[in-house]
Amino acid sequence: MKLKDTTKKRIFEVKILIEVESETLKDGMLKAKETIKQLGLKPEDIKPVISARTEQQNRALHLFFSKLADELNEKGLDMRTLIRQEVELSWTPYNIKEYLWRPLQKVLTGKKSTTKLDKIEEINLIYENLNRILIERTKGEINFPSFPSIETQIENDLN
Repeated sequence: MKLKDTTKKRIFEVKILIEVESETLKDGMLKAKETIKQLGLKPEDIKPVISARTEQQNRALHLFFSKLADELNEKGLDMRTLIRQEVELSWTPYNIKEYLWRPLQKVLTGKKSTTKLDKIEEINLIYENLNRILIERTKGEINFPSFPSIETQIENDLN
């Protein structure tokens, strides 16, 4: 008596992250495809992973807004100094984000929301440009706060 073979071919969808070094996006896609083929897998949908910022980076960004607001207020540089002559307002973390950070973000990255920023490159790009602009406009009068990180927190705790 012969048993009937009941095995079926099944297809599974699995997400595998492949990390490659490349100069361009196109080169990276080609290298990722080649790596997948070398593993004996069938590439279906290959797309780059955009590294969104983490919750810790979100907190650091808002802590930076707060420190910059404190520094500008301590130096007596209200919003008239940097934005509009007719508005005499003290700085807050909210208006640092809305009147300084976000306009630069839109121009430099085309992104409206801080939640869409790349966790390293785009935040650094905006930070560096904001630093340069504020140092120029205040003629070096402010001590531009370093961007909060674990390293700067440890350094501050030691001092």
